[in-house]
Amino acid sequence: MKASLFSAVAFLAVPAVTLAAAGDLGTFETMAKSVASIVETLIPVAASLAVLFFFWNLAMFILSGSGEDKAKSKMGMVWGVVAIFIIFSIWGLVGFLRDTFGIKDNASQAVPRITITTPSASIS
Repeated sequence: MKASLFSAVAFLAVPAVTLAAAGDLGTFETMAKSVASIVETLIPVAASLAVLFFFWNLAMFILSGSGEDKAKSKMGMVWGVVAIFIIFSIWGLVGFLRDTFGIKDNASQAVPRITITTPSASIS
């Protein structure tokens, strides 16, 4: 338990160490951008794993025959739904904090568009 807590704190401190090593301690905004970019990178991966975990347990629930296996699979599905809820709650919290503090992305979030042109038929 202590090792996982230490590794989580060390992982979240990486942006601070990186900024300090570069000679620029940065501001709260740069630190928040670093942490937000790390969280926003990991959230889709964690969400994908949680959904995969849920569907794996759903398949095991359908395919299992005994009561004990069904109970394990049912608890796995419950924990999968809890994980999905927590992950998307964190994602929403990061978005809320970004909007609250006015932190913008460095990258442009423009949606690519496809322009479809139809040839005009001219009757001669």
